[in-house]
Amino acid sequence: MKKFILLFIILPFVSLAFSVAIPNVAIDYGIKKVFPVEKAKYGSKIKVFNPEIKIEDNKFKLKTDYTASVLLKKFKGNMYFESNVRFDNVTNNLYLDKVKLVKITDGKHEFMPESNFISTALMNSIYPIVEKKSIYNTKEHSLTKLLPINDITINDNRLLVDF
Repeated sequence: MKKFILLFIILPFVSLAFSVAIPNVAIDYGIKKVFPVEKAKYGSKIKVFNPEIKIEDNKFKLKTDYTASVLLKKFKGNMYFESNVRFDNVTNNLYLDKVKLVKITDGKHEFMPESNFISTALMNSIYPIVEKKSIYNTKEHSLTKLLPINDITINDNRLLVDF
């Protein structure tokens, strides 16, 4: 009984500075649940799929494939995004936050995202879809049932759960 009481006295103090890294495999799995994303607007269509994610410069760097048809032209290539993360402690879900398209490639050509009104409008309609879908749920792991989560952050190019 003394060990049980001691556990509840010591555990809150230990948890004040306790962080655990979320494995990249879990994030890869969560990102694949968000994609593919398809959107049609102004007679143009875009499909963003096949995501690859890494953490660099304390941000998510996301590379995806895309196919698009804009003004009767068809394009395909890669899109490169940056994103922060947002933890919702009510649902215990982790979301991409402030997603930003950094560049688009079409074969050997590179385009800036703001170069075309239609591509900008399509991308602005995709961001809310991507940011609305959870990429990770902390309730799936037993450690989070024992300790309350304060936040989930990116530090030292690792995704950390702060207890």
